[in-house]
Amino acid sequence: MAGMAVMKLVEMEKASAGVSIDGAPPKNVFPPFQTLKIALPAFGFFSFKKYFMGSRTWYSNAFFNTIPGTEKEKAFEKFAVPESYKVSRQLVLNSFANIDFKEPHVPILFVGGGSDHIFPPSLTQTIASRYKDANSRVDVKIFDGKSHFICGEPGWEKVADHILSWYESL
Repeated sequence: MAGMAVMKLVEMEKASAGVSIDGAPPKNVFPPFQTLKIALPAFGFFSFKKYFMGSRTWYSNAFFNTIPGTEKEKAFEKFAVPESYKVSRQLVLNSFANIDFKEPHVPILFVGGGSDHIFPPSLTQTIASRYKDANSRVDVKIFDGKSHFICGEPGWEKVADHILSWYESL
């Protein structure tokens, strides 16, 4: 959800630049079926619990799909945490979760994983393409072979270096 927060901060003029890494789509961008299928459990529309805790299998498919099996177990133990249903529900139910793509904005970089099962590269590119102001900078970088766990999997340094180089080019 942090990528969506970045888009909102950019829209609200609360940032000098923004980087959305595997960002969730705003309410006014409809996600592909693949995203709906994987993310739907995290919304808990039919749950009486207050939070979502994905199973090892869910995390293995949704987040850790590009790392070896033994590493998936370690990643689950280290990074998997319960998430409030309230946050994800706000994203689809609250009008605040819309983005005005027509307004001028500070530079924004969209980073995606080429093998991301939650937010596939096509979704990242679709979100970026919605920005319409010709004088505002929008860049997209898709890292082949990277999952939704792009900042935690091997090779994260290449992603960080690209973001730093982009920022320094502003």
